[in-house]
Amino acid sequence: MVFNSGPIVITSTNLHVKKLSLPTFQVRISVVLHTGGKKRESNSMAQIGIFVGTVYGNALLTAKEVELVLAAQEHQVALFKNGIFEQWQTYSKEVILLITSTTGHGEIPSNIIPLFQQLKNKLNQQPALRYGIIALGDRSYDTFCGAGHRFDAMLQDQGANRIGELLKIDTLEHPNSETIACSWAKQWGALL
Repeated sequence: MVFNSGPIVITSTNLHVKKLSLPTFQVRISVVLHTGGKKRESNSMAQIGIFVGTVYGNALLTAKEVELVLAAQEHQVALFKNGIFEQWQTYSKEVILLITSTTGHGEIPSNIIPLFQQLKNKLNQQPALRYGIIALGDRSYDTFCGAGHRFDAMLQDQGANRIGELLKIDTLEHPNSETIACSWAKQWGALL
């Protein structure tokens, strides 16, 4: 038997896909969907690294809930509470979601400061990186969501591509920040 490893293109207005059970070999069929002039492979879910900056655990709780939402969309998701530079580099050509609280007067939480400094000092450009940011803070401060804004400014300066808008959540107004974050994550995950 001869198999061509190139793509199989199926053109149809009504496409029904059924699972085939082939006992001696596997066949992977990629179906390219054409929607609004944009091409997207139906099986091309993203690999997402979620990096968390947290002080009291609210950002981590939010990250765990968001991780479930993105995994339900069939993305491959890994969560890093104390993310390091090497882990970030693993996702540098994939997708990164930063979920961070803000401490003090717009400061980055201590668990993620080393990563921020290494990214700032070791990398000049990250043009292949696609990212999103969920920032938690207290709107009564002038530096509301300052940590998220600092990360965003650095990544923009390095040529990274933000997907969607930076989500800012006032944790005093919305103590269950994961509810808002999960709603945003559903929409964000669909953009990937």
